[in-house]
Amino acid sequence: MGGMKNPRDFNGIPNMEMPAALRDMTEKSLITCRDSFEQLKANAERTNAAIGRTFQHAGKGITDCNMKVIEALHSSVTSNFDFYRSLLQARGPTEVAEISSAHVRKQFEAATTLAKEMTALAQGIATESMKAAKGGS
Repeated sequence: MGGMKNPRDFNGIPNMEMPAALRDMTEKSLITCRDSFEQLKANAERTNAAIGRTFQHAGKGITDCNMKVIEALHSSVTSNFDFYRSLLQARGPTEVAEISSAHVRKQFEAATTLAKEMTALAQGIATESMKAAKGGS
């Protein structure tokens, strides 16, 4: 049997029986490792879901902000056309000054209202995104 290897040998190293205590410890370590991996996987899936919900809410909020800006621009353009039409119909410098003053006041009020609405939208986006990230929908 000098030239033949024992089929239980590995690269010339004889196959030895593993002690029961070492085998039990190895099996327990493998089970612990597998459980830890499953917990990590579950946590990663929950995190991915929370991120998805967060981006979904943020995206909707940003769309709402964009719509608000478009509405404000439309309103501003309409207001400016009305202003220039009124200037063309003015009967003198005093009326031009009154029309201009009223227009500036109206534009300032519109800008103030828009700023308040945009602030409220931004706060709503932040609040909803945080709720979504924490697991709410």
